[in-house]
Amino acid sequence: MNLQDDVSRVSPGVFREAGSADRVFFVEEIAGDQTNVQNVFIAQMRQGRLGITVSRRGYRESAE
Repeated sequence: MNLQDDVSRVSPGVFREAGSADRVFFVEEIAGDQTNVQNVFIAQMRQGRLGITVSRRGYRESAE
């Protein structure tokens, strides 16, 4: 499962583990158009190191 697949599974208010189990997502709110998100948290393990990303807002894209 890639990052695009993981992002498409995000649900507001729910922590979701990525299919590869090395990443956790949280989005507090998704706008009605399903592209804009608010209060984003991502924790990811890479080469044995934990990386944390937080953002007040963002947007979702789909690969087409």
